[in-house]
Formats: sequence, structure tokens, C-alpha cells
Amino acid sequence: MNNNSISALIVGYGSIGKRHTGNLRTLGVDDIYLCDPYIDSLASESDLKNFSGVFLDIDSALSFVNFDIALVCSPPYLHVEQTKKLLSSNVNVFVEKPLSNTLENIDDLVALSKNKVVQIGYNWRFYKGLKFIQEILNKGSIGRILWVRSEFGKYLPEWRPQQDYRNNYTAIKSEGGGIIFDASHELDYLKWLFGDIHSVFCVSDRLGDLDIDVEDTASIILNFSSGCIGEVHLDFIQRTQTKSCKIVGSEGTLFWDYNGEESSISIFDSKTNETEKFDMSCDPNDKYIDELESFLDCVKNKRSPIVDLDNAIDTLKIIMAAYESSDKGVPVYI
Repeated sequence: MNNNSISALIVGYGSIGKRHTGNLRTLGVDDIYLCDPYIDSLASESDLKNFSGVFLDIDSALSFVNFDIALVCSPPYLHVEQTKKLLSSNVNVFVEKPLSNTLENIDDLVALSKNKVVQIGYNWRFYKGLKFIQEILNKGSIGRILWVRSEFGKYLPEWRPQQDYRNNYTAIKSEGGGIIFDASHELDYLKWLFGDIHSVFCVSDRLGDLDIDVEDTASIILNFSSGCIGEVHLDFIQRTQTKSCKIVGSEGTLFWDYNGEESSISIFDSKTNETEKFDMSCDPNDKYIDELESFLDCVKNKRSPIVDLDNAIDTLKIIMAAYESSDKGVPVYI
């Protein structure tokens, strides 16, 4: 199977659906169909002509074409049911993060996923800076990891400027919105780098003045099974974009700073009392390309993806534990 022989279905044509469509074409996948009930308001007539076919619902699409792959790019509350339909029709599925906004029906999804490729869109695992950090940690360069602090912040109205933020799922609780769901990349990559998490404590609230019904800020404490403590700050009300991670070890400190195309990692070595800086700048789209390239390779070679369903379920359990902790005001054990 070559990329140019793959038949693909894009489910949902918001900003991420548009990005994935362009990236599939970059990778040589040209037989692309589109499914979105609101397509008239999301795509121009000239844009639609570039698709092999356009459908308003998944059932219609599945009755017309035997797809090799589908990319679920809809709001989180739709992910599980849409993915179940696709898997039932023997389609390999790439699902955008988070997997869902609830743990309900997850067991059904797992049962249907047997002998299919299901990859979740936690694309920061494909970013070269985080892969470099993983190498440093595996080498033990900064000693035993004591604590880590991760931060993500961006102003929601500027996050997806082509759309009124009030109409985006991120601002709507019933659709799987909220900063914890939408910025769950941080929770995923910390689990990936530092291992299992056994308890979560969270304080979250709506602190800003945006017209939303979800939390806009969250502070989360993670207790890792290794003994490491993690602190995570997430918000979409600060007016400056920030994404960073500080890792403190017994023999040194690593700091990652990311701002779009510009990115760097600084490592302080306590033995030499010196700091070395590494440039990690790259095109922000690279990690999206790499995750789709990996997904296509998994489909063609029938292998398990880097971010598989089990990984996504583990991250979803951490997300739900954070919400439960914030509601109850107590730590939640996973």
C-alpha cells in the first residue's frame, strides 16, 4: 500500500481538520473525502472541489466508500461514538486529542479496536525538543528527577483567530471544552517522560472575563510513582503565549522554552557549574506531519502506534481525576 493509494476520510473540518487535510496531501494522500454537517459554513466551493467526495454524516460516507483510514477531528464529545462507527466498518482511525470528555463507553471502543490501528493526536511526542529531553533523562545527565514544572498559556480569542472563540468547543463545557481538556498535551507528555501517575490534586476556576462556561485556569499537582512531583499550570487568559518545562534533578536542571518557531533547551550541570544551551527551533507543523507519517506507517505495516489507545485512556483518566479533584477539593488516586 502506497500513500497515493490510500482512501482517507476527514471527520470535522475545523482548524485541525484543515491542517490534517493539507498534511495528508503533503504526504502524498490524494484520495481524501470530507464529512462535516456544517460544511457550508466551513469551506469554500473551490476548497470542496479538492475532495473526492463530501458528506454530511459518517453513515453516508461509510455506505459510499471503503476507507483505509479516517481522521476524527470533531469536538471531543463526539470522538468515541464516531470512532466506534468507523472501527465497526474496519477503518483505521486517527483521533484528535483528547480521546473523549468522559470515560463512558471506552471499553466498547477498546473491544472494537482489535486488529485496527488507533492513534491519538498527542503530537508533542513527535516534537524534536521533547525527544531530546527524553534522551537526556534516559542518560541520567541531570541525576535523579526530583520535581518538574510545566506551563502552558495562551489567550483563547487569539488561539484560533479565524473563528469566534465563543463558538469553538474549547469554550463550551458540553462539547468537551475547558483548558484541562484542550491543553492535555502537558499531562500526556509528562506521563510519557516521567512514568505512571498515582495521584492528582487540582484547583481550577474561571478567573477571566471571557464569555465561556468552562474553567480557564488550572493548577495541577501530580504525584508520580517514581517519587517525582509534578506541577502543571494551564490557562487561556494570559495575553502572552507561554509553553515551558523545568526539570530539576539531583545533579542538574533542564529548562525548555517554546514560543512557536523559536525553542531552546538549557541544561545546567552541577558538576561543572556550567549551562549548555541547545537550539530546538523548527517549523511548528513538523510534529503534525511526523505524527501522520507515523500513523500511515503503522497502517501499512500493521504495527502499534506510538500514541495508542491505552496511552490515550491513561491520559484521559488523569484529566478526569483533575476535574474530580477540583470539584471535591481533595487528591484523587488513579
